[in-house]
Amino acid sequence: MSDEDFQWGPAIQKGAEAAEVAFGQGIGAAIATQLAATLFDKGGEDKFADAIKDLKVSIHEMIDQAFLDHDVAQLVGFGADLKAYLATYAYNPKKADHELIAGVHLLLPGLLSSIAGKNSFEALTALVYGVNVFIQTLIARSTEFPTYRSEAKSNLIYYSDLIEKRCEAFRNQINDTVSPPETETLIWNIFEVKDALLQIKSERPFQPVTYANGFTYKLQVYFLDLHIPHMREETGQQVYPFRGIRNSQDLIGGAAYRQFTLDDIKVTNSYLEIEKNRREIMQKRIDNLNFLLEPTSKAISKWREISKAATEPVPTN
Repeated sequence: MSDEDFQWGPAIQKGAEAAEVAFGQGIGAAIATQLAATLFDKGGEDKFADAIKDLKVSIHEMIDQAFLDHDVAQLVGFGADLKAYLATYAYNPKKADHELIAGVHLLLPGLLSSIAGKNSFEALTALVYGVNVFIQTLIARSTEFPTYRSEAKSNLIYYSDLIEKRCEAFRNQINDTVSPPETETLIWNIFEVKDALLQIKSERPFQPVTYANGFTYKLQVYFLDLHIPHMREETGQQVYPFRGIRNSQDLIGGAAYRQFTLDDIKVTNSYLEIEKNRREIMQKRIDNLNFLLEPTSKAISKWREISKAATEPVPTN
C-alpha cells in the first residue's frame, strides 16, 4: 500500500477511539467530556470511565487529578487548535491559520514526552490520543512540507513500540497484584491442634450421637492482594488414628501439622471460598484492563500499517 493510497482519516479515527477517556463524574469531568470531542466530535460517551475508575480502586490507586487538570488540559487545547485549523482548511485553505498549526507542531512533542514519562492508565490513554493529534498535525502540515508525511510514519513506529511495551508492563503489573498468583496454590496453615473428645454425627437420620477420641484444629487459608490479606478460617476435627497419629502423645512436637496435604485442604470450604475470591478479583481487573487496552492495540495495529514503509523510527521530540 502506497502512502498516497492510505486513508489517514479512518486510521487516525481508529486511534482516537482508544483515547475516549471520559474519566468519570468528579474525576476531571470538565476535561473528560472534551477530550475525544476536540478532534472528532465523539466526546461525551464516557467509554472508559467505569473501567479506569474500577481498575484504579481495585488496585488501591488514586486518579491523578493534577495530571488531568494540567497535562490533559493542554492536550485538549492542542486538539481544539488542530480541529479549528482542519475545519478552516477544509472550507478555505487560504484562510487557514498556519501559525496555529505550527504552534501545535512545536509544542506538542514536549507534552507527549512528559505524558509518556508517567506510569498510569490515565497517561496511557491520553498518550494514544495525543499521538493521534500529533500525527494528524504532521499530515496537515505536509501540504506545505511534504517531508512531514515521512516524519509522521517514523513517529508512529516510535510510539507504537513505546505504547506496546507500556501495555505489556500494565498487564504484568495487574498479574502481580495478588500473591500467590492464580497459577499457584493459596497459602494455608494448620494451627491450634488439640486433643479432644469428638462428637460424631451419623449421616443417617434419627441415629444417636456417638463420641470418639481425636483432635481438633484450625485451618487458615489466604492470599495477599497488594499486601492486604484475604483470609478465611475454619475449625476441623480428626478421629484417631490419623496417618500415624494414634493418640494425644503423638500430637507432641507438631506431628499433626505435617500430616495434612494440599489435597486435604483443597476440598475445604475455606480454600474453595478464598480461591473463588482471588479468581473473581483478578478476572475483574483483567476485564477492565483489556477494555482499556483493546482499542489501544487496534490503534497500534493501524499505526504499524501506516508506517511499515518507514526505515528510521526517530521521534521529533
